Amino acid sequence: MNVKRISAMTLSLVMVATGCSVTVPEETTEPSETKLPTRAEYEPIRAQDDFYGYINLETLKNLEIEYGEGVAGGFANIDSNEQLLDIIHTLQNSGETYPIGSCEQITLDYFNSVLAFIDNDSYQAEAAQTIEDEIIAIKSISSLDEYKAKYPELLNKYGISPLITLSVDKDNYNPDEYSFIYYQLPNIVDISLEDLADNANNASDYESSFKTILISTGMSKDEAKDLVKSTLYLVIDIARASDIDKLKGLSDFDIPTYMTEEEINSILTNQSMAEFEQMVNITNNPYDGWQVYDPEQLAAVDNILTEDNLEELKALTLYDFINSYGNYIADNHSELEVLFPDTHDNSEDLALAELSKDIPMVLSDLYTKYVYTEEMDKELSAMCDEIIESYNELISNADWLTQESRELLLKKLNNISFITGRFVLDNMELKPEFNDMLEDNYFKTMLNINEYNIEDIRSNIGQPFNKLEVGMTMQTVNACYNPCNTVTITVAILNEPFFDASANHFSNLGGLGAVIAHEIGHAFDSNLIKYDADGVYNPEWLSSSDVEALEARNQEAIDYFEDNFTVFNVYTVDGEKTLGENYADLSGMECITSICKTDDDFVQLFENYGRIWCMLEKETYAIELLSLDQHGPNILRVNAILSSTDDFYRIYDVKEGDGMYIAPENRISRWKK
Repeated sequence: MNVKRISAMTLSLVMVATGCSVTVPEETTEPSETKLPTRAEYEPIRAQDDFYGYINLETLKNLEIEYGEGVAGGFANIDSNEQLLDIIHTLQNSGETYPIGSCEQITLDYFNSVLAFIDNDSYQAEAAQTIEDEIIAIKSISSLDEYKAKYPELLNKYGISPLITLSVDKDNYNPDEYSFIYYQLPNIVDISLEDLADNANNASDYESSFKTILISTGMSKDEAKDLVKSTLYLVIDIARASDIDKLKGLSDFDIPTYMTEEEINSILTNQSMAEFEQMVNITNNPYDGWQVYDPEQLAAVDNILTEDNLEELKALTLYDFINSYGNYIADNHSELEVLFPDTHDNSEDLALAELSKDIPMVLSDLYTKYVYTEEMDKELSAMCDEIIESYNELISNADWLTQESRELLLKKLNNISFITGRFVLDNMELKPEFNDMLEDNYFKTMLNINEYNIEDIRSNIGQPFNKLEVGMTMQTVNACYNPCNTVTITVAILNEPFFDASANHFSNLGGLGAVIAHEIGHAFDSNLIKYDADGVYNPEWLSSSDVEALEARNQEAIDYFEDNFTVFNVYTVDGEKTLGENYADLSGMECITSICKTDDDFVQLFENYGRIWCMLEKETYAIELLSLDQHGPNILRVNAILSSTDDFYRIYDVKEGDGMYIAPENRISRWKK
């Protein structure tokens, strides 16, 4: 069966949804001029044929995509920025003096500092001069040794690291420790390595902005053209050496390879492991090596770090630096104006954007303190308990798995920790160190914050990892499962349509409950099931027979999505790439429907489940996401999941020949036989 495209409309669903990492392409082109039909021209949609359209058509008809955007509606309807501005206005008008280091004091002083910067020509001129001086310093580098010496300075002060992705992060093999992780570069100077690996001719798509930035540094057009060309050859070399399956998200679950210092040095030809560490200002390594996602790409990066490529290395650095800070000098360089348009309606929006970039966790505390209520906490806590109980029953009854494996899975389930607004409130502390970084000129404050953040990351070297560290801001409309076995549920997602304190419980269960159950479902999806109950990566923690049974179901799920559904009646989803998210959706639906008792419970749940995925988007945007995102299109997250839910057939009297119908033998399940 083909999921039907809603009649004549450019409607599909963006997947800005319940996962930790969602890839959303930038949309800068003017919205389509496609003429939509009048209200009278829309044909009625039956729940039995297209449940997504049945629930959302009236809403979609009235949505408009704003200029410069790719989507409208859905998650974008929850404007936590507007809520934050309202909180800031309340603080400004309160007349109170807040404690030093409190989220209120830091936010107000920082906010006012940005506003003052916007209105102060002297401050702006000082910032612009600092940026211009750095550009001159980068251009003046005359040797590879000078370049390597400048690299850590640019990283510390400005957060600029165009090639080296070495960082300190959670150890993928020991969730109680940190480790050095060398991440795979998905792009260099905004150039997609996947695009270049597929076809080197795609490099031409990136030349214009690269040349524009180099011309702004004083190069002639011919000089910039030649340097961009030679630099792109180096980027193409790195792209060709990269693991393309990983770039495309098609490889088996992505976990890095641990490599000793000896192993790393054996693949490097120009720099040693220690020299790489020095370039990112790491002076001690207690781990005796790194965890590397793409050794071949690392070797390719090392291969271009030579004296012969000095001008190209400087060009890459200039691009990253100006791309990050060109807004401070755009008024002095007319060619940069097209790359740095004013995207904020007013100075307050700009100020909030700067705070969100520089002190997101301070805003997280503020948002939680003034938005999260006892009523929310009570309902959320009860819903989490209810969902865990339902999962306990599903897993216990999954007798196609051995008793031993079910007990291990249940242990993992009941070891899950929840990071919510309550957790944030209970662990909120004063942060006087942020106040110490505030200066009269906001630009200087921002640089202080940059250095603080870099040093804060480095301070984790050799320290135990805190599994309960808040890694997602509470003003983000999202939720997330972390392999160390935690689920984060933000405060912002406790808004309509996900949650409404005055709504029917089962309506909320189809909204927020579906999100929570989805995230818990990730603990047992095709990828993260390889982590045991303690959050340790251990593919052999379940019996080999059960692993075989689970993998057999993986192929069934891949075939289900690829064989039965299309987008725009043309495109199919990549069932393998989206398998983890599809399983989390399917598992979550099985969990929450198991809680329903009456037909009305099911109706309330199904209808709000369809509603939370309602979003209007451009066709080009939707098609691009098919190749980028591990989530399926939202229309399939509704229709494909419900088409494998037996209770849906009963409630809506779905029969063979209906658009939502899938033969019983072709339906899939995560937990049931």
